Amino acid sequence: LETLDALYTAREEYFDFTFRDPVTVWDAAKTIAQVGRAVPMLIGSLISMRRDAEQSVPVTMFTPENIVQGSFEWDIKLWDADEYDGIAMEYTEPDTGYLQEEVLTYLPDKSSCDHPESVRLTGCQGRNHAYRLALYQLAVKRYIRENISFTTGLEGLIPGYGDLVAVCH
Repeated sequence: LETLDALYTAREEYFDFTFRDPVTVWDAAKTIAQVGRAVPMLIGSLISMRRDAEQSVPVTMFTPENIVQGSFEWDIKLWDADEYDGIAMEYTEPDTGYLQEEVLTYLPDKSSCDHPESVRLTGCQGRNHAYRLALYQLAVKRYIRENISFTTGLEGLIPGYGDLVAVCH
């Protein structure tokens, strides 16, 4: 969390929200993590967070030698004509007295947005932060369309959630 705090401070990304209704610690952690492109994780009895970021070195490799035979599945999601082509991200703007504002975001390869998805980010402060989060969410929806799943032995305990692994099948 200390490393993430340094990163968020350098990028001027902050979570600012008051929980007024009863909420579990886990739900609060998910709400907070979402504003930082992260997910909460249980590590032993502690709650930590893992941020989605580019990685270049795989933690481990899975091959037919350590994948259970017949368990390998490779799913590809094709494009749908009804998919959103942008995001209308609602955020809180401190410069206007903490009013709710909206930024319309679409990927750089498009010149306009005809069918945006409305997204409200609790605790997101500032237009630049909301814009970067919306671009990230659009890129995830556009480019991450393959899902590989398989069963393995104890080698599956080596990587953690969000770690880069190599798969050669």
